[in-house]
Amino acid sequence: LALDASHARAMADLALAVQAKGTPDAYKEARKLYERSIAVEPGFVRARYNLAVLLEAMGETRAAELRYAEVLEARPDHLMAANNLGTIHHAAGSYEAAIRVYEDALRHAPEAPPLRFNYALALLAVGRDADKALELLEELALPAPDGNAYGLRAYQVLQDLKMRGR
Repeated sequence: LALDASHARAMADLALAVQAKGTPDAYKEARKLYERSIAVEPGFVRARYNLAVLLEAMGETRAAELRYAEVLEARPDHLMAANNLGTIHHAAGSYEAAIRVYEDALRHAPEAPPLRFNYALALLAVGRDADKALELLEELALPAPDGNAYGLRAYQVLQDLKMRGR
C-alpha cells in the first residue's frame, strides 16, 4: 500500500486524538504518528507544528525549538509557531533570539496581540527600547471590543512596572 498525502493527514489527525489522552504512552504514540505523517508528506506543516507542540509538552524543548524553526522556514507567517519559538527562547534567557523571532513574525502580522505582548516583554528583559515596549503594552491594555485576552496581562505588567518605579 503506497501512502499519500491523504494518509499523512489521517495519521496526523489520529496523532492529535491520541495526544489528547495526555499520558506519557499516548505522547510517545502520537509522536510516532506525527513523524510517520511527516515522512509520508514532508511539506505537511500542520503535522510539523503539532509535533513541535507535543515535543514541548513532553519537555523536549530543544527538539521542539528545531521543529518550530522548520515550520517557520516553510511558513514564515505561522504566527503560533513564531510565538511558541519566541517563548522558548525567552524562557531560556535568549532574549535577543526571542526578539528576532518576534520581529520577523510581526512583519507578517503587526497587530497580533500575543506577538506584541511577548515582544514587549523580551524588549524589557534586555532593557532595550523600553519606550517601545511600554507603548506596545499600553496599546494592548486598552479595552478591546474583541475581548483581547492580552489586554489584562498587559495591564498587569504595566501595574507591576509602576509599583517597581519603572
